[in-house]
Amino acid sequence: MLKQISGSVGSVFAGACCLGFAPFLAGLSAIGAGFLINDLILIPLFVVFLGITLWGLWTSRKKHGHPGPFFLGTAAALTAFAALWFFVPLSYAGLATLVATSVWDIVLLRQRQQVSAT
Repeated sequence: MLKQISGSVGSVFAGACCLGFAPFLAGLSAIGAGFLINDLILIPLFVVFLGITLWGLWTSRKKHGHPGPFFLGTAAALTAFAALWFFVPLSYAGLATLVATSVWDIVLLRQRQQVSAT
């Protein structure tokens, strides 16, 4: 569960910085991490966080047995990454879908734990 949460938060942060979302860029500059604003750093970081999210979705798929979150998360990650260069609102939609997919996965894990506990 920690992998999905950290991966999703990192993906949203890196994606928002790549897309030039002003509050994130200002926050990085305010804490002295303005060097992270460079796309040469942000895009590989974005790919790493997307990979962490997908890995978390894959491993939890084995636990709850429902492949839906993994496949939707994969489509959302590919959309968020590809749309960085041609349609920014679609990239935001992909990131929002990725977060929603992680929440869906966590709900499925909790339901599985409740069923197995009874």
